[in-house]
Amino acid sequence: MLVTITALPGALTLESFLPEPALRLESGRALYVTKDPLGELVRVVGIDGRLELSVVLTSAGPVLRMRALSLQLEAEEIGLHAKKIELEAGEALSLRTDGQLDETVRGRRCSTVLGSSVAQARDHRIVAASGEVQVRAAGDVRVNGENVLLNC
Repeated sequence: MLVTITALPGALTLESFLPEPALRLESGRALYVTKDPLGELVRVVGIDGRLELSVVLTSAGPVLRMRALSLQLEAEEIGLHAKKIELEAGEALSLRTDGQLDETVRGRRCSTVLGSSVAQARDHRIVAASGEVQVRAAGDVRVNGENVLLNC
């Protein structure tokens, strides 16, 4: 059974609930500026109807959201300052520097690797400023070197 609904002149349609865009871009995207319960809202909606960029201007400060194919930043210096930062990559994550890499962790540092893990360097030092160093393995523990020096 096929039912056809025809809108009467002046009847409400889905389009009547959408605000008119403040600007239509040549790409087909639309820019909307509206008032939201959280604050003033600026949105860019793609031609597929998906939200690509939004800025909510709240009393606590702006909130920025974006969906992009790629994000590339190029600058002499970039500073990120936040209470919490999360990075998640579905395939790979790489950190590279031609200089020095320093980590400072005031709390606990935990690294969990579900596959194998290799740390390779010209020299390695493990220092426990206070407390002990523990090595645990389900299998054998091997220490290979030209000389294995204990309590030296």
